[in-house]
Amino acid sequence: MLAEITTLRVRDKSAAKRAAYALLAGLAVYVLAVCTRGGQQIENRLLELSQPGIGNRAPGFSRGSFTPSVLPPDHVLIIGGTLILMLWMFRKGRLALWALLTLVGSCATASALKAALPRPALDPDLAYALHNSAPSGHVTAATALALILLVAAPRRLKPVAALGGTVIASLAAYFVQSSGWHRPSDVLTAVGITLFWAFIAQAFIFDVAAVKPGRNPKRFLLVGLATVSAAVAVLWASGRHDPPGLISLATAFAPCVAVAVLAVSGPGARPAKKSARTGPRRVARLSTGSRSRTAPSGDGLRADPRRAGSA
Repeated sequence: MLAEITTLRVRDKSAAKRAAYALLAGLAVYVLAVCTRGGQQIENRLLELSQPGIGNRAPGFSRGSFTPSVLPPDHVLIIGGTLILMLWMFRKGRLALWALLTLVGSCATASALKAALPRPALDPDLAYALHNSAPSGHVTAATALALILLVAAPRRLKPVAALGGTVIASLAAYFVQSSGWHRPSDVLTAVGITLFWAFIAQAFIFDVAAVKPGRNPKRFLLVGLATVSAAVAVLWASGRHDPPGLISLATAFAPCVAVAVLAVSGPGARPAKKSARTGPRRVARLSTGSRSRTAPSGDGLRADPRRAGSA
């Protein structure tokens, strides 16, 4: 199996196309929000208007404490590494490799792009310079974990794992904005990068024939429950109903969109077709005098040589 996996070829062209679409979507968000004057003005105003969102709902729980305390890089590595190791131990090499590429590839790409992408000063009303913050590393890691939990978690733990991963990713997407760490475009580009790696890994690892027939209705129900749970969590965390707050809320659901897209077209979204049966076992009677014998009709009927003389 390892030899088959390491053979570098596109196994699922539709997944490769979806990876290209995710990459183009992230690029479009960056160009419109960062490389245009109007985009920078809108995002800079949102960044300046960041205000406490949950101080009156949860005493002692600051809006900025959630992301670094719940989802630091070492937690991401521990959770992701544990899942990948479990998949490998249970002889699910393809899923383990897919999870590894999705997690490591998306996090490494987000870190490299944040350091390399420019942010031109196009906003004349901004009195101070701002460095590039796209894409968000925390949202990238949280979304990657949510996708891995959706696809690779054991069957009995999948509902809890997928719900928890989606809720944490959505909360992280909201809090990095309300804390003044990131802009909406940072969240959207992070989700686009994560989907790109999820689909590009699927394109090179999984054969399209193995996941083609049928759809998995349980995933639609699971995604619906995850989205509702994320909505309740984010609405609980936010006490703001002004336009900046609503934009942050809308952007916080980007990880839910990623989970929904992967649930519909990702690994395991379409259950593998069961091996075709050779046909019903037909029984025919062989005339053997006063008695009769039965035999399967797989390779044709052959009379019992011991009974041939009595036929």
